[in-house]
Amino acid sequence: MLKILKNLKLSWISVVIIVLFLGLQAAADLKLPDYTSKIVNVGIQQGGIENSSPEVVRKKTMDNILLFTQDDNEILENYTLLSKNNLDSKEYDKYVKKYPALENEEIYILKNIKREQEENLSSKMAKPLMILENLKNEEIDKQVRKAIFNQMPETLKAQYQDANALELIKVMVNMQVTKSSSTAKTEENSVNKMLGEQTSKIEQMPESLIEQSAIQAIKNEYREIGINTDDYQNRYIVYSGLQMLLVAFISMATGITIMLLSSRVAARLGKTVREKIFKKVLSFSTSEFKEFSTASLITRSTNDIQQIQMLISMLFRVVVYAPIIGIGGFFKVLASSDNSMAWIIGVAIGAILLIVLILFGIAMPKFKKLQELIDKLNLVAREML
Repeated sequence: MLKILKNLKLSWISVVIIVLFLGLQAAADLKLPDYTSKIVNVGIQQGGIENSSPEVVRKKTMDNILLFTQDDNEILENYTLLSKNNLDSKEYDKYVKKYPALENEEIYILKNIKREQEENLSSKMAKPLMILENLKNEEIDKQVRKAIFNQMPETLKAQYQDANALELIKVMVNMQVTKSSSTAKTEENSVNKMLGEQTSKIEQMPESLIEQSAIQAIKNEYREIGINTDDYQNRYIVYSGLQMLLVAFISMATGITIMLLSSRVAARLGKTVREKIFKKVLSFSTSEFKEFSTASLITRSTNDIQQIQMLISMLFRVVVYAPIIGIGGFFKVLASSDNSMAWIIGVAIGAILLIVLILFGIAMPKFKKLQELIDKLNLVAREML
């Protein structure tokens, strides 16, 4: 086999191009499921909102978010505050058209930050957003109000009898900040105490559930700002779909190119090997001719070379491609945020390799037997002719 493959040096440029294109095709094929996941999970289920860091948020909502986190500075440094006062007329008209709520109140918009920064910001904002969304639930609001009233001074209870849980939390936090110099620590302790059982319940929830609630809160906030969430969702789905089509086209184009190049390489190899065999046979002495039957020599120079040509053509498209996509898929799983089940991919790749080796072990002796039968078939066909 190695002697046969040495003849590929005449087409080494095409071989290098084929291997590069196989890598590109594998990358495209591994990327396609990501776009399917984005369209279904993000586009349909989450309304086109990818993570828990809102693109835009009203100032009053941001103030509420900051009540439930100690990362105020880390969050605010990623946002820009917009208002009528700090925008010229042209910018103001542009932003009001996009975010109608700016006409009546100040809003924060997300800066152009890196993907890693956005993920870090999402982790900081997910829990506060979920708490805000939960407080809209009447039953939870009642439980938190009851817990806060038990901590409030008697002088304030009558004044805030009709206030909701969020308003009571603001009052209590402001009182704690006024009394204490260690603001951050006091805020954290007081808010956790006021939320009571809700804090412990949230801590026990999986991150995916917290993120889903946060995204629902963001969706509601977008509606309050005046963003058409249906259009927002449709834009995301269309954009992701176009990206998916582009990747699919790349995969198709590379597949066609690989097929064309591998066929040309195989044909050139077949031509080279056939010429070498023909010249070798012509150089045989009479005694060497007697060691081979004429039928066998015909088989070697026709059918065998045809089989080698088909093997080389399939070698690039299947045998070389399989380990590339297998190893690529394994490393893709390892690079993901949740790789606890990566060992399954490793076991699957190992099992496939084992099965392939077993099949080769079974098939090779049968293939040799088949070649002997083809020699006999040629012999009988020549005798009949």
